[in-house]
Amino acid sequence: MEELHRIERMARRHPRPAIYLFQSLEDAAAREARFDVALDALYQRYFVLERLGEATSIIDDLYSGLQRADDLGLAPQTGRMLEAIGRVRYTQGEYREAMHHWGRCLELFKLTGDIRSGTEARIGLGAIYIALGDPHTGARFQRDARALLKGIDDPYLLAKLGLNLGVHERAMGERNSAVMEIESALLHAKRGDVREYEAEAYWHLGQCALDEGQLDRAESLTREALRLAFACKYVWLSSAAMMSLAHIFRQQKRLKESVSAYEEALAHAVSNGSRPQQMACHSALSQLCEELGDDTQALRHARRHLALELEIKSELSAPDRLRNLEQHDLSEKPAVQKLLELSASGTMKTVGLDESLAQVVTNAADILKVELVAICLRDDASGAIVCRALHAPDALRFKVGDAIDAGGLPHYEALQRSLEHALVVHDLRLHPSADELVPVLASADVRSLVEVPLRLRGVNVGVASFGQCGRRRNWTRDDVLFASHIANLVEHLLSDAQHIDIQRELEAANRDLELRVAERTAELETALSALEDMSLTDPLTGLRNRRFLLQHLEKDAALSMRQMRDPAAAREATDTVMFMVDLDHFKHVNDTYGHQAGDAVLIQIKERLLRVFRESDYLVRWGGEEFLIVARATQRSHSARVAERVRSAIADEDFVLPDGTRLAKTCSIGFACHPFITSNPLALSWQEVVAMIDMALYAAKRAGRNAWVGLGATHRTEGASLMAQLKASPRETVRRGVLLMETNLDSERVLNAF
Repeated sequence: MEELHRIERMARRHPRPAIYLFQSLEDAAAREARFDVALDALYQRYFVLERLGEATSIIDDLYSGLQRADDLGLAPQTGRMLEAIGRVRYTQGEYREAMHHWGRCLELFKLTGDIRSGTEARIGLGAIYIALGDPHTGARFQRDARALLKGIDDPYLLAKLGLNLGVHERAMGERNSAVMEIESALLHAKRGDVREYEAEAYWHLGQCALDEGQLDRAESLTREALRLAFACKYVWLSSAAMMSLAHIFRQQKRLKESVSAYEEALAHAVSNGSRPQQMACHSALSQLCEELGDDTQALRHARRHLALELEIKSELSAPDRLRNLEQHDLSEKPAVQKLLELSASGTMKTVGLDESLAQVVTNAADILKVELVAICLRDDASGAIVCRALHAPDALRFKVGDAIDAGGLPHYEALQRSLEHALVVHDLRLHPSADELVPVLASADVRSLVEVPLRLRGVNVGVASFGQCGRRRNWTRDDVLFASHIANLVEHLLSDAQHIDIQRELEAANRDLELRVAERTAELETALSALEDMSLTDPLTGLRNRRFLLQHLEKDAALSMRQMRDPAAAREATDTVMFMVDLDHFKHVNDTYGHQAGDAVLIQIKERLLRVFRESDYLVRWGGEEFLIVARATQRSHSARVAERVRSAIADEDFVLPDGTRLAKTCSIGFACHPFITSNPLALSWQEVVAMIDMALYAAKRAGRNAWVGLGATHRTEGASLMAQLKASPRETVRRGVLLMETNLDSERVLNAF
């Protein structure tokens, strides 16, 4: 990696030698199977070529690198290849392909956390949305990129982000903000010696000056941008800045100088492959030539501008523009229309499977513009993959009826069995089974391949293969989508052909299934009941948990309140008394004797509580060492007596730890009744009563522990403000007789503990 960094450091000042050295390192690393280093060197080579405006020359290598990185599971390198391909496609004006690759790059970023590729992809997507007239979405991507770079001092990325943010602010009419962002980017570029972005910053500042009508300042800044762009061989900016200079000349009525500048900008745009720049130059030249009276040149440039505009727009939304295209007398239908017509064709349903497959491969070759289409299906008897339909050059030795068996192509046959998604191979030599497959397809000179698995009922039954012969093809997202759609159509045909057999199997299986479903339903009901019980039970103590209480207490509380409101029932109504029990100094047990000892103490507490309370009462492990007991159908006058029994049950008998150690422990208890006020049963909810007994419990703890404190209503208790009074001044609430307090300790000491 040191060698890679050394070349990287010299690349800005000596780009051509750096390209050669990166290529040499890439080849050497590949021979030594250090593919991560080879791919990193490829990425750096692209990086230099992009500044030189020659990135399109490396596009095949980038697609091959993407394929290799994908195959080897090299996620960081896959992200960088996607980022680079997206950048090249963006420069070419192929926004749809750029968005596809940058979108994949962002998905990978979630896995790799590669700041550079994640930031570059967000900046690129933001630029596309701004170019498409959606600055708000573009700004969101730019803000995400800024958040990603927070705390990271990378002058290159900070300069790039600043420039893009400046472009966005300018697009939104915020010129002052735009200038601030661009000047910040200029500082980062100078600090990091990123000369191409230093040049670009001057150009953008010139654009801002031009917006303000400051033609002289705009020209000065643009010429400085041009000087720096030429010096660092930044071809894209050379074209952009020259276009700006031409525009300034035009504003100054220097029309011939403007034409010359636009022609020079067009030459740069052609060399770097930027169709948007070419389109802008042709548009301006068309208007200038018309002003100068050169109608022939004006028409030539207008036609070229229109052709480029149609190319870019059609690539952005070909399906959406289909209806517009149909209005013209086209010599050939668009691929998407052919695909839709093939999918809707009813003739294939009236012929046999083999004839239907033959129609599919013929049409598929026309739709995708490929020379090879093959449908191969697995033979049930032999297990071999057999060619059932084929469109291919006569030179191909593989024919319909030929089998791909494990004996001849073992690796390829195994690959087809396990294939789950489309396998996209831009260079056949990089196919996972290249050693076996290349000799088979060499007779037809197949260079690139897309293979889509055919699946029925979740099982691979074959493969649909689409091959480019005679030249390499870098498959686009649309190519893969069309191939996948055709494979899906084949799956439907196979499904229809098997329908009768499957129907018979289903009828027999259905009878068996009904029986098994009935058995399984009974098993599930039993299991569900057990699971429901488990979900309501504390796993350590076997007591009920909070979920159980929430499910059952509302019903009990509602019943009590109905009885209290009914005069006839109120005479025989009983209370629900809630006790909160908390073991004193339980943390000491865990810290001193370990959690196993603590668990043993909790289990023994459960056993003692079961001795005090009835089977109909709810014993709930409330959390940690806290237990909430809901004593149902109990007289509130017995509450203190029950609390004392609980305290004694805990304090009067030692706890025995697993190692035989005996511990004396105590507990603190808070209790109250629900409904709290018998004359106004709706005044307090049971949750508020629990909060009240929690306060009582902690008063017992603060007053000395090994104690119980109960709270009850008096004739002065008013529900509307009780909880507020209790929280604000619990001591005074009791002293004024608003609440009745019961305790086994000195009352004054407990009051002072509230």
